[in-house]
Amino acid sequence: FATFVLNQFSEPMRDRLKALLLDASRRREVSVVVVGFSGWFGAERRDIGSAPVVLATLRDGRGEWRQLAVADPHGWWIDWRPDDARPW
Repeated sequence: FATFVLNQFSEPMRDRLKALLLDASRRREVSVVVVGFSGWFGAERRDIGSAPVVLATLRDGRGEWRQLAVADPHGWWIDWRPDDARPW
């Protein structure tokens, strides 16, 4: 689970984290919830007043992600808008 922290990672650090998660998924399923940095998954933040809530699921060295919701960056509200999974 990460909230508004991955934007502080350099691109090589994010790549390393993804590699570690994918490697761990070869032994067991890994799920990661990220709030506020959808760029890691290739998505774009559409509104500065809201943050995407994304679920990544990794199995057998492969990953997929889906946006679950949009939330206020300070936790005042959450709007559930699940969409279809995409390869990661």
